[in-house]
Amino acid sequence: MRFASFLLFAACVGLAATYAQEQAPGSQAVVPVPLGFSSTLQIVASSNVIPTGGLFGNGRCDDYGNIYVRILDAVGSEKRRSNLYLPVQKILPDGRLGQIFSFSEALPDLKSYDFFVTGAGKVYMQARNPEKGTVYVLEFDTNGTLRPPILLDVGETVSSRQIVVFPSGELLVSGTSGEFFRKPFTAVFDAKGKLIKQINEPEDEYAKARAEAGDKDFIEEGMSTDNTSVVKGDAALGSDGNAYLLRATSPALIYVISPKGDVIRKLRIESPEPGLVARQLKSSHGKLAVIFLQRNSTAGITEIVDLRGQSLGRYFADDEHLNPGLPSCYDSQSFTFLSPDMVGGLKLYKAQPK
Repeated sequence: MRFASFLLFAACVGLAATYAQEQAPGSQAVVPVPLGFSSTLQIVASSNVIPTGGLFGNGRCDDYGNIYVRILDAVGSEKRRSNLYLPVQKILPDGRLGQIFSFSEALPDLKSYDFFVTGAGKVYMQARNPEKGTVYVLEFDTNGTLRPPILLDVGETVSSRQIVVFPSGELLVSGTSGEFFRKPFTAVFDAKGKLIKQINEPEDEYAKARAEAGDKDFIEEGMSTDNTSVVKGDAALGSDGNAYLLRATSPALIYVISPKGDVIRKLRIESPEPGLVARQLKSSHGKLAVIFLQRNSTAGITEIVDLRGQSLGRYFADDEHLNPGLPSCYDSQSFTFLSPDMVGGLKLYKAQPK
């Protein structure tokens, strides 16, 4: 079956209004800013990758074009008891394998949902011990050496999900907390794990209330725990040195957070078409790629805006090799996709506008 993946870009308005107000009955609708330009993406380069298997979670990149992913392997996953024990695999731009960043042997009691990669190629994972309720940040050198884990002063039971490491060393961690883990949790810590500031915004209180009410946009059908606005969100470091924390909502909500833990602005990006929800975020050179996906699908639309939410243009792509619609890298001029091939392997595709 041939899937279509589209990349297009829109903008946001109403930075002063809260997400809760925008979602409330009778509230003012979000009006998209006119788009800047429109173009179609095409594949300009491809290369084979040695390992076989699928992908778990989001891909990340460093400043040298290396891709970092967690690759699903039936044997390896069974050995580690869960995909949450999978290591991060570095893949070079030509498809060759690089360093592996693994923690499961040294720290078998921890589980990790997400990771962060610096421009220089250092890997950080957020991790938690489900039995003890403790939350850690795991730091790796570029050669894969695991440093002593950083215990975070969270002060409550938190299921950690996203992580951003600021250039000055502070750590932003977001996840869920409270009864049934329905309450969004976000905080900034210093490099040793001491709490600098916890972030509590009205939009997150609204998300908690909607999850408790069973709203399908904030809690998975048939589930009693978690909050999908957080669990399926993403985070990235902006070129301005601030963290950009995406809540998986429609319109997309992005908190712009300083290393001191201040929310300096909020971006709201209108969904490009009905039924799409923001799921991933990429940052590069003053631009953000906000990836909207269909529910329970990897096909969708990606919007590009500047760091204040202004629309920069629209791209389309209908090449099946660019699916799933989850680019691992965005360098402000092109996208790099890591996708399964026809024989069970993986292949890198670089796409640029025509």
